[in-house]
Amino acid sequence: MGTTGEMARPAQVDRTLAAAPQSVAYARALIDTVEPALPPDVRQRARLLMSEVVTNAVRHGAGTAVRVQIRRERGRLVVEVRDDGEGFEPDPSRPDPTQGSGWGVHLVATLAQEWGVDADGGTRVWFALDVADEELHAVALQHHRPGGLSAAV
Repeated sequence: MGTTGEMARPAQVDRTLAAAPQSVAYARALIDTVEPALPPDVRQRARLLMSEVVTNAVRHGAGTAVRVQIRRERGRLVVEVRDDGEGFEPDPSRPDPTQGSGWGVHLVATLAQEWGVDADGGTRVWFALDVADEELHAVALQHHRPGGLSAAV
């Protein structure tokens, strides 16, 4: 438990944001609010992918709101972003370097262990990052002792 005055981190987050550019930074920061705290590598990838997916929802969704859901589930971090626009399914295999588009979904497809998209009543993009192995590695590093001995956890 934290000290007096600290807010407890939730196990899951569910927020509806305006479909506006300033919502991207807010959504990215929501990654840091999920408990238990994420290992640094997972946190960095989750923040990058959240930025890309929310940017796409704001830029291409043509809606007024973006719903962001984040949860820990069976050793994974699962993030869902849904816009309230008309919906479309992006093609992750064809980023267009001349247009500067298509890279967000390509990054999700490359960096996430699982991901998906559906376009029924808006576009919903979700991705999952494995956390369990990263957490075990982080715990092992924290308990490593000089001389090559590790403390039992």
